[in-house]
Amino acid sequence: MLGGLALYVFMDSGLRLVMASGGTVAAKLLNWMYGATWLISETEALSLLGLTLVICLALFVAIRPLTLLALGDTSASSLGLPVTRARLGLLILAAILTAAATVVIGPLSFVGLIAPHLARVLGQQTVGRQMIVSA
Repeated sequence: MLGGLALYVFMDSGLRLVMASGGTVAAKLLNWMYGATWLISETEALSLLGLTLVICLALFVAIRPLTLLALGDTSASSLGLPVTRARLGLLILAAILTAAATVVIGPLSFVGLIAPHLARVLGQQTVGRQMIVSA
């Protein structure tokens, strides 16, 4: 917890230095932090779309591991799922999607992390339906 707090304070001080300097870099940084998409070029948007589609296809292949992981480690491993490898792979896919959205759009893209929880609240019980509603 203290490590996270120290990292936050360090990054916040760097952000404040850039913002205090003014200029175009500060304006671009401010737009990025608010999640503005009007500075995004067509190439960046298409690259993000392509990456998102490729990783989402990989996630649809991962419906079975996601379903089995919800049963618990013992049940998932007894059904033939390599639990450690599956979790690592899913974590990597989620990290790549989140990082790509954050790099292009900004920290506001983290609001999208609530989408799977909303899908569950909206009554979607299976993993496949939750992923579709979340998207």
